[in-house]
Amino acid sequence: MKTVLDRLEMTASQYADHPAVDDGNICLTYAELLAKAKGIGAYLTAYVSNGEPIAIFAEKSTQTLSCMYGTVYAG
Repeated sequence: MKTVLDRLEMTASQYADHPAVDDGNICLTYAELLAKAKGIGAYLTAYVSNGEPIAIFAEKSTQTLSCMYGTVYAG
């Protein structure tokens, strides 16, 4: 295991349909969390240079966690 993304991808491959995060409003499986994170990462790469800081100002939620993983995917 090298990065948190390696761990997420490994866990998603083994437990795709298991709940990964639940904030009381939204529950995401590992597969859904991985898909959201990759989608956010792909979106961000169109607007942010690799290594450029990204600020996330949000309440604790499944969406915030997805964004955090997405920023790591974006580099």
